[in-house]
Amino acid sequence: MTGQSIPSVNTEPTLSSGVAVFWIGLLLIMISIPCVAATRTCYDCHSDAKNFVKQKVVHAPVEAKDCEACHKRHGFSNKLILKASGAELCYSCHEAQRSEFESGVAHPLLPTQECTACHDPHASSRRDLLRENEVQIVACFECHADIEQAYSSDQRHTPFADQQCDACHNMHRGERPGLLVQSPDDLCQDCHDARSYKDRAPHDSPATAAMTCTVCHDPHAGTDRALLKSKVHTPYGKGECNSCHQSQTGSKHDLIAPVAELCIVCHDDIDAQRNSRVPHPPAEEGECLECHSPHQSEWPKLLTEAPGEVCLNCHLPFEEELDRPISHPPARNGDCAACHTVHGGENDGLLRDVEDNSCRVCHSNLAESLDRSPLVHGAIDDVGCGGCHQPHASEQRSLLSEAQVPLCSQCHQDYAGILGRKFTHRPLVESGCTACHDPHRSDQPFLLEKDPSELCLDCHSDLADAASRAFPHPPVTDECTTCHDPHGSDTAAMLVEGQRDLCLDCHSELEESVLSAFAHTPVQRGECSNCHDAHGSSSRLGMPSTGSELCYSCHTAEEQRFSQGTTHAPVAAGKCALCHDSHGSDEPGHLTKPVAKLCSTCHRTSSPEFESSHLGLADRQSRCASCHDPHSSDRPNLLRQELHPPF
Repeated sequence: MTGQSIPSVNTEPTLSSGVAVFWIGLLLIMISIPCVAATRTCYDCHSDAKNFVKQKVVHAPVEAKDCEACHKRHGFSNKLILKASGAELCYSCHEAQRSEFESGVAHPLLPTQECTACHDPHASSRRDLLRENEVQIVACFECHADIEQAYSSDQRHTPFADQQCDACHNMHRGERPGLLVQSPDDLCQDCHDARSYKDRAPHDSPATAAMTCTVCHDPHAGTDRALLKSKVHTPYGKGECNSCHQSQTGSKHDLIAPVAELCIVCHDDIDAQRNSRVPHPPAEEGECLECHSPHQSEWPKLLTEAPGEVCLNCHLPFEEELDRPISHPPARNGDCAACHTVHGGENDGLLRDVEDNSCRVCHSNLAESLDRSPLVHGAIDDVGCGGCHQPHASEQRSLLSEAQVPLCSQCHQDYAGILGRKFTHRPLVESGCTACHDPHRSDQPFLLEKDPSELCLDCHSDLADAASRAFPHPPVTDECTTCHDPHGSDTAAMLVEGQRDLCLDCHSELEESVLSAFAHTPVQRGECSNCHDAHGSSSRLGMPSTGSELCYSCHTAEEQRFSQGTTHAPVAAGKCALCHDSHGSDEPGHLTKPVAKLCSTCHRTSSPEFESSHLGLADRQSRCASCHDPHSSDRPNLLRQELHPPF
């Protein structure tokens, strides 16, 4: 170590080390102090939730203020997030119910696994936390609307009136149809002693011995104190068997009178109907039991089957007809009596009214519009609704008897082959005649849906701009069908005839030039729209551009050539029409005059200077263009490249 110096060590505390010691000490002090934070509850934000505990029945987690039993904390996200979805959340506490739901007949809501459809997850005034609606009706009625309607009856079953649905039904699953807690008869006899009524009519009849109570009695509400269904024959329901039978055996062979005579004792109005102009055969023949059950039924009017099914037993052809894709709602629902009298009437087909009036009963809006419209489809008066529509079912929309175009063509025979034309209006092909026409009535000619021009612009909106230009074609603002066939044509753009002939119908003053020996090529081809906009233009005469611009759109080679050398003044000014007729003439090049006469309109061919420069050989009959190019040339005086001597 000899000869080496040992560095000294400074043992005095520096400023930086002192600061570090300070902060470490402060941190230790803060850690030692207990953390006191303001505790906030869910109710601080959800103040309305405090009302839950005021209800009669409160969900246990709510009563314990344990919101986090079901909800996740949502912090600043402001989203309601449950710990699990559907019934799985409920099963986390109600595990016993999981196995309960795995057998028997399930309540229809269970497959959705939404317990809260019936139960309130927080609180309720009903046991089992059942939900109520605004008027304190139990949640069952929200799905069972037919039962809710029965609740308005004056005669209600006591448990039903008290909204105690679970007195008869299991709420979740059961072993019997309707989720009944017992068989129907056992269930009824829990409250109603069988001994008190089994010896009384009609319960003492052998015919009723095998029936369940609900065959005649409605378990919810009925027509009287006995809760009889409306589908029970009144004498039978009251036990008055002797009204029809000689004894109470119920045999059809011991009736006190033949069926027809017996029924009309009470149903005398039916007797008048079966003796009308068009009687229904079973009614006329007194075969009431062909359609009606004498005691009780599951169907209205004591029918033996569902209303439509009863009719189809005899009217077999209509069964196949109703298989068509479009059916009349009354026919589809089996409500034949909506249109037909079932016992007899004065109209053919047993219609309740004459055909059109019968239709107007339901289609009242259409009936009102027909009465106030200035134009009504003639078919309505001539053939009626049935002339176009099937009364029961059809393959076509609106119950039409066939597709629109063939159907309409039966009367409008001029259009019978319209779909075979080369160019057919697309709406006609895709939607039929009613794309533009109202089939019943209209305020517009031809039963159009609206003013013709407006109707066309609904689809051809781009033409509205053409009609607003400085020079619109008059038919555009007056009547599109002046030029176009609205259905179809063998001419492009569905024109009523070829362009040239069509234009000449109005522009007859052009006929001489259009039909001349030397017609302009587009005119020869009948392509007037090559130069004229048929709907409207910002330029006069419907031209898309003015001067030589239009000509050069076809004559592109000439445009290039005419720009070289010396250019004839009219050509330079873009005034092609000074020399050429744009439609045609009897002069070659469709000139407006013979060449010499045309040139002499600007050039003084009779002047001494002219005669001298042409050696006295030129006159007003000369062919100036033989020596001069009428458009442009590289030589003086527009002379051609090769000249005949002595020039």
